[in-house]
Amino acid sequence: MAQHGMAYTSHPPATEATINILRKGGSAVYAAIAANAVLGVTNSGMNGIRGYLFAIVYDAKIIKLYGLHASGRSFYSLLLDTLKKDRKTFIPTTGPLSVFVPGCVDGWFQLHERYDKLKMSQIITPAINYARNGTPVADETAYMYSEIKDRFGSSPNVAQVFITNSSAPKRDDVFKNPQLANSLDKIVKFGKDVFYKGNMAKCIDAFI
Repeated sequence: MAQHGMAYTSHPPATEATINILRKGGSAVYAAIAANAVLGVTNSGMNGIRGYLFAIVYDAKIIKLYGLHASGRSFYSLLLDTLKKDRKTFIPTTGPLSVFVPGCVDGWFQLHERYDKLKMSQIITPAINYARNGTPVADETAYMYSEIKDRFGSSPNVAQVFITNSSAPKRDDVFKNPQLANSLDKIVKFGKDVFYKGNMAKCIDAFI
């Protein structure tokens, strides 16, 4: 029980970020965005700007429940005929055909615009700091980094971020992701369009 709010996440830094947002006068919505952003750094296999977002928000002032579905669309040129031509009966779990437009960033901004009080920079800055300065790797994340190395380690961009001295980050290692910090910083400064229409979008498209 708590008098002024509480938070529960899968990683201590994310919980800390949510509590700090509440202490600054931010709403539970802002605290949730902050948690999601930090978890995109500390547990990027399950969270992050390249994923999707679902939210259920209860507005106590007007006694109404809202739902946000920010899962993104499949890419424009993917048609059912494309799959049939390749004799696929299901969407593959890896590779280009498994990719959709990431809705997470758009979801952040939709939530922020509806409940505008704190600046987006105040909400996302904890994630930027953790990405730039590092945070200890927990068990689940260490396992995920090992999987990334085994499956995608031959890709130069994966190796640059997730492999050091031929090894993936292990439990208790302090992992830094300055490139993610730069991306988050641009999103804060220039808004969601920098992610969906700027160089980041072009880089993702070129890689795919």
